[in-house]
Amino acid sequence: MLMSRFFAFPATAFVFGCAVLACTDSAPTPRTPSRSSAPVPIDAVLTWTDSVPLEENDAVINVTPMVRSDGSGNFVVADAGESQVRLYRPDGTLVRYFGSKGSGPEEFQHVSSALRLASGDFLVTDMGGKVARFDSTARLLHTAQAPIGPLYSSTVINDSLVAFTGRARGQEPSALVHLWNLRTDAVVRSFFLEPPHREELSGAYRFSGFTDVQARGDTIAVLFGLSDTVYLYDLNGRETGKLKIPSRTFRPVREPMPQNASMEEFVRWTESFSAASQLFWEADGSFLVQYFDVEGQEPQWRLVRMGRNGDHRFEVLDTPKLLAISRDANPKLYFVHPNSPAPNVWAVARMGGR
Repeated sequence: MLMSRFFAFPATAFVFGCAVLACTDSAPTPRTPSRSSAPVPIDAVLTWTDSVPLEENDAVINVTPMVRSDGSGNFVVADAGESQVRLYRPDGTLVRYFGSKGSGPEEFQHVSSALRLASGDFLVTDMGGKVARFDSTARLLHTAQAPIGPLYSSTVINDSLVAFTGRARGQEPSALVHLWNLRTDAVVRSFFLEPPHREELSGAYRFSGFTDVQARGDTIAVLFGLSDTVYLYDLNGRETGKLKIPSRTFRPVREPMPQNASMEEFVRWTESFSAASQLFWEADGSFLVQYFDVEGQEPQWRLVRMGRNGDHRFEVLDTPKLLAISRDANPKLYFVHPNSPAPNVWAVARMGGR
């Protein structure tokens, strides 16, 4: 449970397809954001509309779902706990599943992401750097090994490129975002180093430094676990802006990670700061940033919405975990249902409170 704080994969870092990119405005122009307001109750900004029970069977149990939209309203679920990938319809009907624990070509040690490409193929990554491509029927096409480990998350950029996040093996300091060419199965560009920090915090940045990534057109947005900023890059790896997350409650790490500490001391340290977990890029250009604090060993989820220029929209504390958002202009938000003991029932909401 405790480790989920530091390796809490973005359950739903959504990929915006070409259809969405074509009808949206250009990349956000960085500027100083408006002053953040106090957090509000979740019902003041969201309206709950539905619940979705996920179909399961003897071979499919949702344990740690990381969810992506496939561009057709369906959901691709990568489950690290089960080393399995699933395709669900919007009503929770299970279409297919594949993958299992192991070292074989169609097996995974620790699935870290699964994407649906424009071709209909599935691209699946393992935390150890394995990249596997399956066709639309889940037939394995081929595998490759990325020089990245741990490999955390991924997002589609275009028909030939995806972005992976993680540390390049054998490099120190390591870039954390890597552009992967789908045709050559190779990294063609790497960029984004850990944000500047005091030397005594290096251990914390190494241990807690999860990175999430989203793409829109020729702009890549990066979220780093211990930073309160969204970083913007072009496809050449040049930084084009920074958007400070307008949160009143995000707490930066201030104390070094304890060494040779008891479990109680270590837990107290994890309770002393916030960690950014996932970045969602909406169709209108707005960002949703999910972060969490820890109480005991349990994550307490928080959600910040900011405009394309970093202006504050709202902040909500103690939310259910957000898994996915739809790609339409009035997006649906999919959370783990707060009354479900397992993440196999989702609560659906839309923007706008009662």
